[in-house]
Amino acid sequence: MQIWVDESGRADLVQARQQRFEALPGDVNLGFRPGVVWLRMQVQGGAGAPADWWLEVAPGFLDELTLWVEPQRRLDGALAPAAEPAARHGGTVLPPGSAELPYRHSLFHIELQGEQVQTLWLRVETNNAKIVRPVFWQLPALQQEIQTKTMLAGLFIGGMVCLALASLVLGLLTPYWLHLSCGAYLLMATLNRAAGDGWLSLYVVAIRNQQQDFLIGLSISLSLALFVRVNLSLMQAPQHLPRLARGFETLAWAIFCLSLLSLLGGQFERLIPYLSAAGLLCLLLMLALGLSLWLWQRESQARWVLLAILPVLLPAIMRMIRNLGLLDSTAWLDGSLHAGLMLHGLLYFLLVSRQQRSLRQQQIIAQTRAQAGEALLLEQRQFMTLLSHELRGPVATLDGALSNLARATSAAAVQAASQAAAAALASAPVTLEGPRLQRMSRALARLKYVLDYCLSDERLAAMAQQPAAQRPLSAEQIVQEALSQIEPDPRLQMMAPDPISAAVLLRRRVRGDLPLLGAAVKNLLENALKYAPTGPVQLTQCVEQRADGAWLLLLVQDQGPGLDAQAQAELFRKFARGRLQAHLAGAGLGLYLAKQIVERHGGDLHIGNALGSGALARLSLPLLPLPPLPD
Repeated sequence: MQIWVDESGRADLVQARQQRFEALPGDVNLGFRPGVVWLRMQVQGGAGAPADWWLEVAPGFLDELTLWVEPQRRLDGALAPAAEPAARHGGTVLPPGSAELPYRHSLFHIELQGEQVQTLWLRVETNNAKIVRPVFWQLPALQQEIQTKTMLAGLFIGGMVCLALASLVLGLLTPYWLHLSCGAYLLMATLNRAAGDGWLSLYVVAIRNQQQDFLIGLSISLSLALFVRVNLSLMQAPQHLPRLARGFETLAWAIFCLSLLSLLGGQFERLIPYLSAAGLLCLLLMLALGLSLWLWQRESQARWVLLAILPVLLPAIMRMIRNLGLLDSTAWLDGSLHAGLMLHGLLYFLLVSRQQRSLRQQQIIAQTRAQAGEALLLEQRQFMTLLSHELRGPVATLDGALSNLARATSAAAVQAASQAAAAALASAPVTLEGPRLQRMSRALARLKYVLDYCLSDERLAAMAQQPAAQRPLSAEQIVQEALSQIEPDPRLQMMAPDPISAAVLLRRRVRGDLPLLGAAVKNLLENALKYAPTGPVQLTQCVEQRADGAWLLLLVQDQGPGLDAQAQAELFRKFARGRLQAHLAGAGLGLYLAKQIVERHGGDLHIGNALGSGALARLSLPLLPLPPLPD
């Protein structure tokens, strides 16, 4: 067998006869070299040998084959053509069913007459790798070969399709996206082998060379992206190396998108060499990543993924190297790849099912723990409510006793005064004198404060389960509810709203729970009064226009020391208090409760430093739309 490569691709048989052919020791494997391959083979029958032979030209992705069988006779001691031969065609350009003998590879019938020498000219044109394996068969052996290959292909394709469909069905029923990705990957790998080997066109759907090239390129690029996605998830790479895993997957999907654009533009011949090299590179990178996760990150799951990759690793690498023209074509390579893919797909299916089962068990454990936590939280809330209720009575008794003790102390001090002066003293506000009574009074006030906020926190938590009935409220109602919950203070200044805001607030309302919203504003006012002992505290009502409508804005500004960085970072955290305010009374619950209440009503609360000095709290609530005007 001899070979010549027509770089231009325009030579005919007459021009090919004039070219210099080179001897070829084995099958043709030129990789993705451009041009058209010409093969010249001289065959001769023997005495008593069968006359009917079949020429099989593999593989099944060869686009266009043209065969000329040229009988020769002796003329002056030399071989010369007996007559101009007729062209016979094969390859994927032929409509299905038009071949001389239906098979995944092109088959040509050849008759050898006695010892007559015949020259076979074979022209091979393909957009894929330039791999050509011509084999001569007698009909019985060929039929046996066809039956064996068809049976093995049926087992391979049927097994892979069953695994893919099982994974897809489980992914839809569970639902678990990794099952879907695994099923799609196995389906694309099966489609690639069925299209590349010619079985798809022979038994499933009639496709020609361009459609076959498109399916081969699409299945390679998509299976590559899905392979990377499934392996990264199974290896737990996003948990250990999130940036590397995200970059690797992004690269794989970018390759798929570029490949799809190239295929739609009809650039399969230019694309396939780079796609094969990218597949080889991704396979090696995935192997290196799995080894690093197993050996350095101690990820046991990576070990099983490497075990699933191994059956297909060596055949796939050898096949890719062969397609690049760097390795001779061997008959056992396709068989080993199919067997490796079957084992690879089965192991992948088992690994994904195992991970899905593990995640399901973790979800069940998490749900059980969550239910147990909710039951414990409910029990704690009931205990806190009971504790607050039971402690209020003793605290009220202690408060009364402390007041009586203060009055008794004051009466003893003025025992020599007149009866009128004593009566006036008894009706005056009680003030505790002496360090012990003052400490007792502060401790009792702090205990009442903590009990009030614990009860408010439990009520707010109960609202999350069963929201209280809400009704339209005016801004003035919310402010008056807040003022009713605090003692009058001359430092508190109510600022008049601007005319536009005042006109809007006369007609627009906020939907909410009046006691809770009043408590939220009260907490802001008490907080400002606490940390601004000398300066005024201003409360302002206004309307803020946003993209989603009008909002009520309540501004509370003080002239205190402002907020340091540590206070701003932990402002709304439960029980959090600044280092500079540790000496002041409080439980660290006021701002936390205020923010919870506001957010439950669809609003927001922000606190920062005001311009100049002090702090500024911005409480925002959405205003209800205006009611429609009567007709």
